[in-house]
Amino acid sequence: MLKDAPGYSIWRTLLPLLLFFVFHWVAQFVVTTAVLVMWLPEIMSQMEEAQTTVALFQEELMRYLLQIGLYVQQRYGLLMRVLGAVFTFFYAFFAFRKDRKIKRESDVKVKNGGKAKYYALIVGFALVSSLVLNVILILLGQAFPAFAESQNASYLLSTPLWLQLLGLGLVIPIVEELVFRGLLFKRYQERYGFLGACGWSTLFFAFAHGNGGNLSFMYAFVMGLFLAYVYVKFGTIKAPVLFHIVINLLAVIMTYTQGLRWLFADGIRISVGVVLGTFLAASLFVLMQHSKIEKE
Repeated sequence: MLKDAPGYSIWRTLLPLLLFFVFHWVAQFVVTTAVLVMWLPEIMSQMEEAQTTVALFQEELMRYLLQIGLYVQQRYGLLMRVLGAVFTFFYAFFAFRKDRKIKRESDVKVKNGGKAKYYALIVGFALVSSLVLNVILILLGQAFPAFAESQNASYLLSTPLWLQLLGLGLVIPIVEELVFRGLLFKRYQERYGFLGACGWSTLFFAFAHGNGGNLSFMYAFVMGLFLAYVYVKFGTIKAPVLFHIVINLLAVIMTYTQGLRWLFADGIRISVGVVLGTFLAASLFVLMQHSKIEKE
């Protein structure tokens, strides 16, 4: 499509999102087909031994296929996300480089001597804000059961620890930040400015993570706002990637160690923890806001 064509700018902002979902659908199809191929001979053998009628045969086959689909989502949910991220990476990486004219970003640069300081702020803010938001949303889910998570969200963490660390802690954050901040945010910013870009990219980011229910959507939306902020504030894709890695690893560690049980064992602990955590997160945000990030 020509750059001066009427629909070019719209297509340019939608393409990364469309390809993101297409590549993830392809990953689901590949994994589901592989499992089906392995199980189909056994299923057919069992059904033939049962000597069912044609109509009953079709009904039983559909039931088996449905069970396989649910099993694949439960057993290989994270694997499909990682595979989808790998498929997406090749497009996202080269599109990102093309958007940046195959050179480093020149909006805002962090001085070499200050990188450790600023990245420490990102890590601290990510840890505290994510922890506080998780606690608040868990309390919200307990108070309003309609907001409670479906089991889809737990499927991602019911996999081997090494895959959680590799997938959620490295592969997925890098790819998603290339797509949602590096491509979508920047391209929407060209058309709608900061607020429009922040709103649209964050909304799409939340939809992509809202399969676990209302709480997953709310969590992803708030985190998406923070990710957009640190991207603009620090002027490099490394900032939201680091933020994203931290919050994902925190989720893995908290789930693996049941780290929130101690906090939720006492109402006073929860209250004090939320108040102190909110104060600390706000303090770190103010420090980031007042940090003078200079060009190299």
